[in-house]
Amino acid sequence: MNVSSKRKSALKSPDQITRTGECIALSRLKFQTRQGPAYVFVAVDAFSGYGYNLGAEMSDDPALTIRFIYELTEHEHFLEHFDAAEGFTLVLEEFEDQAERIRKVISGLKGELVFNRALNNVIMQPLLMSIAQQMKSGELDA
Repeated sequence: MNVSSKRKSALKSPDQITRTGECIALSRLKFQTRQGPAYVFVAVDAFSGYGYNLGAEMSDDPALTIRFIYELTEHEHFLEHFDAAEGFTLVLEEFEDQAERIRKVISGLKGELVFNRALNNVIMQPLLMSIAQQMKSGELDA
């Protein structure tokens, strides 16, 4: 796990996050379509639970992650809650091969990059449970 020493203690649990915009998890979800698999990129703020729908692609090219990280950092809600003095931590569960490129994108925002599947899953869980429940109840077309 790549963690800066400054924020290491805050990344053990989302319960230790103290502000909106401090820690955001980003994931790529795979859905089957008639045309083949579709990959939806979503992010969740660990403090507020705010969910970002960053976009979808029919390709699973890991390099697309860079585009969706730009989308996140340019999103109105992210900018509204971003603290330039404190920066933020981006938690990913995959894409280690893109780490250098991701760090270049977020470094200007004092962004720290962490690869931690368990923490990512904990932060993403409420959003994923909501999607699953809506699909089960028929409220969300699959």
